[in-house]
Amino acid sequence: MFFIQPYLRGCIFLGEFLFNGIKYILLICVTTLLIFLGFKAYENSTAFSDLTKYISQKNSTKEAAQKKIDKILEELSLGIYNEHSKNSKNLLLMQREAKRLHERANFYLYIFFGVYLLFLVMFYFLDKEFVFLLTGFAALTALFIGVFSPLLMMIVYKEIPFIGSVTLSYESKSIVSVIHKLFSDSNYLLGSIVLLFSVIIPIFKSILIIVYGFLKESDMAKNILFFIHKLGKWSMLDVFVVAVLVVLFSTKQDIYTTLSLQIGLYFFTGYVLLSIIGSTLLKNRGL
Repeated sequence: MFFIQPYLRGCIFLGEFLFNGIKYILLICVTTLLIFLGFKAYENSTAFSDLTKYISQKNSTKEAAQKKIDKILEELSLGIYNEHSKNSKNLLLMQREAKRLHERANFYLYIFFGVYLLFLVMFYFLDKEFVFLLTGFAALTALFIGVFSPLLMMIVYKEIPFIGSVTLSYESKSIVSVIHKLFSDSNYLLGSIVLLFSVIIPIFKSILIIVYGFLKESDMAKNILFFIHKLGKWSMLDVFVVAVLVVLFSTKQDIYTTLSLQIGLYFFTGYVLLSIIGSTLLKNRGL
């Protein structure tokens, strides 16, 4: 009996050690996968934005007038001069490539949150600590992708007689580029507000959540928890920042405008939801 108890304690300790080791290896693997998916979404979205900008430039007033002239010359020369056909074919190929990039960006976006939800459902009742840490890493990843990826895309165009529809301006901005523009235009107050509530505080909060997940048994845990709760009071300002950014893209009503949402907005919104999930787990913690 004297020898059995230490043996049992050793087996329990070894079992816990192996379980925690497997858990943290799995956490690293899933987090790495999320980072990869987020990066691929950012990469394809940025490429889509750049290609769309190039296509829009090809539809400027000067380029549209030249296309009209090329079309007339091609018709008059019975196809000998075929610059219009070649340019139209190239433009069609670029539009197809832009569509493919956009679809791939959305695909990686869906897989990113699909992977997170899969592991959330799998481990919620098995190991809340794993879910809590995964939520923290997923939130931080979504935040970085949301801050640097294109947020909104706006194309302003107008119908010109004898030429057709021409692009007047094209804009695709991320949160980072909006902040840069605000400071460049000397809008320091608004730029500081956007920087503080859409970048600095969210990053700080996500890092604190992750640190708390690892140090929940230490003396620092209470202090970390205190700061997390304090920062939680400012959570709704994340949503307010998104609304401000949408307003920044407003334009006149006498011209045509297409405004499309990009993955940056979805990742940033995803960060807000993940942050709420993390805070909820924290309040109901059995961690």
